[in-house]
Amino acid sequence: MEEIRNFDIYKATNKLNNKYYIGVTTQGVGARMKKHLYKALSGSQYNFHKALAELGLEQFTVEVIDSTDDLEKAKELERFWIEKLHSNNSEYGYNSDCGGDIMFHTDESKAKISAVPKFGSVSREYSRSIRAGLHTH
Repeated sequence: MEEIRNFDIYKATNKLNNKYYIGVTTQGVGARMKKHLYKALSGSQYNFHKALAELGLEQFTVEVIDSTDDLEKAKELERFWIEKLHSNNSEYGYNSDCGGDIMFHTDESKAKISAVPKFGSVSREYSRSIRAGLHTH
C-alpha cells in the first residue's frame, strides 16, 4: 500500500523587506523551516538560507498557501506560486529557480537535521553564536 502524502505549498516572508520564499513540504512548515535553518547555519549560499542565517527565524512569517495529495500537482503548484509571486526575481523573493524539483531527505540527513533545535525555540543569541562560528573574517 502506497503512503499518502499531503504536500503543503508554503510562503516564508521576511518581515523586514517583504521578500518571500515559496517551497513545498510533506512534514509541516515548522519542520521544513527547521531544515532550512540547518542548511542556513551550515553555510548554504542559497539566498533564502543566507537571509535566515543573517536574520534568524524570528524575522520570517510562514503560511501554507496551497496543498494537494498529488506529487505532480505539488510540483505544478510550487511553479505556479513562484511565477505568480515572482519569487525567483531577487527584487521580490529568494527562490533561485522556477521550482518543481521536489526532493525527499535520506535517513542520514534527517538524523543531522534532528540535532537542530525546534522551530520557534531558537533564540536570537543561540543563532548568532552558531553563525559566528561559521564565518571567518
